[in-house]
This record gives sequence, structure tokens and C-alpha cells, in this order.
Amino acid sequence: MTALCTPSGSDPQICFIVGAPRSGTTWVQRLLQSHDLICGGEESHFFGNYSGTRWEAQKQLDSPRGLGPLTYMDQQAFDDMYRGMWRTIFAGLYAENPQALVHLEKTPSNALFLNEIHNLFPDARYIFLTRDSRAVTSSLIHAGNTWGDHWAPTDPRLAALMWRKHNLAMRTWRAQHPYLPVLELKYEDAVADTEAALARMISFLIPDESRQQISATLQAYEAGQTGKTEQTRKKDPSGFARVRGATGWQKDMTLWQKFITWRFTRKLMRELGYDISLLS
Repeated sequence: MTALCTPSGSDPQICFIVGAPRSGTTWVQRLLQSHDLICGGEESHFFGNYSGTRWEAQKQLDSPRGLGPLTYMDQQAFDDMYRGMWRTIFAGLYAENPQALVHLEKTPSNALFLNEIHNLFPDARYIFLTRDSRAVTSSLIHAGNTWGDHWAPTDPRLAALMWRKHNLAMRTWRAQHPYLPVLELKYEDAVADTEAALARMISFLIPDESRQQISATLQAYEAGQTGKTEQTRKKDPSGFARVRGATGWQKDMTLWQKFITWRFTRKLMRELGYDISLLS
């Protein structure tokens, strides 16, 4: 089997599933975690915390008096401290899955912290998942009116801008780092042929896996064996998983919501290879 680079030499290879909220990232994570050699759990929001602390530490150091933790340690030591924190946070997950070669980390806000992720884990891999902006906007509005009212917008403009912000960050960062191991995947393609999408992802993460193991992984997922740890056995809130397929948004959205989404996302949608028109 091809050797995988890991943060400590013994921990699993880290792969970040990146996409806008409600783009299908949870589904992809659970699909992949049905593989015996892949582990993961709930969203950690690790890099949102790390980025804020790192920015504040630099701001304090740059102040007239030169304050903060970076007056006592250099940037490398500061980042090493956070790498150690990562291993401490996920020690239980790794202990429960000693056979795992890959750790999937899925937090939608990771799309906004890709530079910070690469700084801490330069050998990480990435799966970039995109989804039609109209489907995401529709799903965000539904979440904002139900289980996700504490974070998801109900205003179609804000929902469309959330989609654009995340996907633009992913696209910009990818263009700046074309040499890094990134697998780009459309949600719609994965839904249309899940086994083919699963084969692409597993081959990307574990190059020598056989077709038999890929089929077994899909069967395990379909049988409901989507997690091997307490983190992945938690129940989703009511309404979290909506079975709408690739075009469910067409019935869910009003004409006004479709227009607003088209207005703010049409250019980036076309750049991502989607066919978007005002009347579709």
C-alpha cells in the first residue's frame, strides 16, 4: 500500500471535506466512514478557533509594546502547540480506530480557513464538494426555519451569499495551490452514480484499495453502518437530512427566491460548470 504522510508519523492521514453548508458534506463523510480504514466524527470547528487565536496573537505582538504569547515563543512553536492540541482532541477517536489510515474532518467553515489548514498540516488532502447554489439556498432556508435557526439564514440573499463566499474561497485557494492533492466533486454527480463517486474518493485516499472493498463500503453505508464511534452514532435533528435529489429545489423555492439566488451566484455557478438560467 502506498505510504501516507501523517501529522505525527503514526496518526492517520488527515483529509478535509470542504464545501458550503448544506452541500452534502455530511453525507459524503458518512459514506466514506463506512470504510474500515477511514474514521471521523462531528464537526470540530478547530480552525475557526485556531485562526482567531493566531490572528490575535500576531496583533498583540505587532502592538507598540509587543505583547502576547509570541513574545515568549516563535511562530513555529506556537503552531506546534496547536498541532499537539489537535492530537489531544482526536486522541480518543484515533484510539477507537487504531486501524484507520485516514481521518476525515468535516466542518463547513474550513472553506474559509484553507491557508491556516495548509499551514498546520501541509501534507493534508482535500475533497472539495460543490452543489448547485439553488439547492443549497433552499436547504439553508429550510434549516433556518427549523432545526438550524441558530445559524442558517432564512433570507435568500444571505443564503446565496453564504454559498458564494464558501465556494469562491475554495476556488480562489485551489487556483493558488494547483499542486496540492485536491479531489473536486459535484454533489449531483455523486448522487447520480454514488458507487463511481465513492470509488474516486477511496482511490484518492487509499490508492491500493480493491473494487471489492469499495462495494463493501457502499453496502455498509446503505445498511446504516455509517460510523464506528460514539461521535458518528449521534442522532441528527429532525429535518436535518432531506431527500430532495438534485432538483428538489425547483419545487421548494418561490420565483423570488430563485431570482435572488440567480442574481448573486450565476457567475460563479457557470465558472463551476453548472447550467444556470433565470427560468430553470
